[in-house]
Amino acid sequence: MSIKATNVLNTRRTVKVKLAFEADGERQVEEVRVVYRGMSLKFAREFEGASDEDRQEVITQLTKIVVGLPDILGDDDQPIAPTADFFESLEIENLRAISDAIGNDINPPTKPSAS
Repeated sequence: MSIKATNVLNTRRTVKVKLAFEADGERQVEEVRVVYRGMSLKFAREFEGASDEDRQEVITQLTKIVVGLPDILGDDDQPIAPTADFFESLEIENLRAISDAIGNDINPPTKPSAS
């Protein structure tokens, strides 16, 4: 059996992320889907190297890999585009939640072995 390279190179993955927001004066948390493109080993290393302190670096990395935010709707009730402007407008808590969810999906934390 053979497969086309484009099938392997154009993979998409989806992670669920809990985002916090305020509605009607109350803090709420909703789980949303974030769709991102699969990464090469080189890009995964760059993504993992983006530090929380360098917010702009995290935003740059997210705009390169996030391809959809199907559960976050704009005023027109259509999914919002994952642009740098969108990521720059997020609270740091939510930006970190998205970044961490993708990072953990790429490289899941190891569980301590039972001794």
